[in-house]
Amino acid sequence: MRAVGEDASLTQNQKREKMKQIHEASRPQVQVILTPEQQQKFAQMKEEAKERRGEQKDKEQSDQPPR
Repeated sequence: MRAVGEDASLTQNQKREKMKQIHEASRPQVQVILTPEQQQKFAQMKEEAKERRGEQKDKEQSDQPPR
């Protein structure tokens, strides 16, 4: 992930897409090694992170001056 983030030959969108692909490829590998309890906790953590991202986007939009 760090290498992708530091790759100056990629645009922001390309970096975002490449990181998304890495996440999607690693997700099944992680799920296989987790216990059912850990899978549940992991799902909860992902949901909480998703909510925080939504709150962050809302805050960023409200911080922008009207056009």
